[in-house]
Amino acid sequence: MSVELIPLKPEQHKVTFVPKTTTDLPFFNLTYRRKDIPKSVKFEGVDQAGHPISWQVYHNTNDEVGHAGVEAHEVWYMLIKPAIDASRKENGSIPQIIPLGGMRHCLRMVGWSVGGHQARELIKCLTQIAFAGCVADLWFPTGEIDDEGKEKFLQIKARFSRMSVYAIGEQHLTEDELKNQKFEFDLEDQVYIRLDPIEVQMQQLQAQQHRLIDNEYMFSVKPIARRWYELLAGKIYGTLKYKAPFFEIRYSWYVKHHHTLKRFNNLKRVTAQMNRVVHDHLQSGFLKKVEYRKVKEPDQELDFSIRYFVGVSAKASIDRVQSHIANRKKLKSNDYVSVKESEFAKFAPTSDVSTPTATNPHLEVKVVKETPNFDARANLESSARTETALTTLVTHLVGEQRVLLNQMTSDFTITESKAYSLLKKFPTNHVDLQIQAFEWRGDDIKNKAGFLINAIEQNYGLPDSFQNHLRDLDLENRRARKKAEDDDRRRKDEIRIASCQLCNENGRRNIKHPEDGNYRVVHPCSHDPEIEAKLEDWQEPNLIS
Repeated sequence: MSVELIPLKPEQHKVTFVPKTTTDLPFFNLTYRRKDIPKSVKFEGVDQAGHPISWQVYHNTNDEVGHAGVEAHEVWYMLIKPAIDASRKENGSIPQIIPLGGMRHCLRMVGWSVGGHQARELIKCLTQIAFAGCVADLWFPTGEIDDEGKEKFLQIKARFSRMSVYAIGEQHLTEDELKNQKFEFDLEDQVYIRLDPIEVQMQQLQAQQHRLIDNEYMFSVKPIARRWYELLAGKIYGTLKYKAPFFEIRYSWYVKHHHTLKRFNNLKRVTAQMNRVVHDHLQSGFLKKVEYRKVKEPDQELDFSIRYFVGVSAKASIDRVQSHIANRKKLKSNDYVSVKESEFAKFAPTSDVSTPTATNPHLEVKVVKETPNFDARANLESSARTETALTTLVTHLVGEQRVLLNQMTSDFTITESKAYSLLKKFPTNHVDLQIQAFEWRGDDIKNKAGFLINAIEQNYGLPDSFQNHLRDLDLENRRARKKAEDDDRRRKDEIRIASCQLCNENGRRNIKHPEDGNYRVVHPCSHDPEIEAKLEDWQEPNLIS
């Protein structure tokens, strides 16, 4: 049975901007299966800059509150996150107190019916999020560059709750009142939340690293499929934008981020599990097909590579998002332009659809000066990278990296700063292989720069013909090395034989057997006088009496 889209109501947010870093970190338990809900969420990893990540979430297990699950996730996306963005100031700062609106308005924004029972469910979801304790040790990019051309990061190390329910109407609620929900309220009462200072700081640091989520599609599929979508929305956008045939992920990476799944080491079980995850995406036409293969690297646990081929519904989803943004009302001020007109939006990064730090209701960007005319095949770099930093990037690369930077900028017209960031983020050999493999991918790639960036960032599989070519080159090189080694050894032997006064032209001596001097032995000469002095040459017997 195919998945049909559940249309959103006119007042609901069609698109939600979500921060990349914290969205990747597991928080909501998106499952209805109680046995899959962990007692606590523990995530350990490494970010793209090589910094260690430690993230833990401890949900409230009290029956009157419970864990932040499917409904709380919906409230966060449809109500809380849009309200945070709506409160964002022109300079990008976010206030601690966020008004969500009247209770009736909040229910309509989430898409629930208006009534006392649903209102208490909404308060319960807010409480579940507020009562979840987080323990974080993370590094966030600041968008600035240091004197050595490296990106600056800020460490967040704290224990906190993301928010609290500040007030409903004029009533400030205690934890016990929220926990037991034994208080009176009116459906016209205004609801306010207070963001924790750490949450405010993280939201502000991630202002340039957002993904665009198509709410109509995400909330039309099952919870297990929603987590897949919010994790991979950026890759889907990049795949479609640069007309790549597919994108790949590692199974180990996915189950770590989709924490309600158990990791398996058997291809059959992995296939069954991940097919269940994307069942709705296949049924809806969002994906055309999925391919799995085993991957075993030295000293690493058996892993699996999953290749997703994007379908027509994904393109329709991206079109809905872009159409929605294009129809937003422009501000009258000349200092602002809509996202559709902004070069920041036109050349959004491939891995995630970025939004600048403007206020969410109008999805607008403040343009301080005329945006540079970058090649459409390259990603727009962060405005914090100054011209002075760009001119010194090359000085921070080693010899082979400089050669690759020149190839990427001259042969693929990738901007110097983007090429630099790829070379600093990924191993040199990885970048070099994708550059070499490009000419083996066919002639129908129109956007060379975008495709190569995607191939490097998403680790595209190498074409079979190119892999065969690499094997042939490796075999040829091994044969050449062996021949060179044999030739070198033969020349050295010839020199030693020519300079040795003990052996013949073949490097041999006829000596008496060490144990019985009546027998002759052919001895390979060591050309060492001390060793050879211990052996006696065989003399042909004189038969003339």
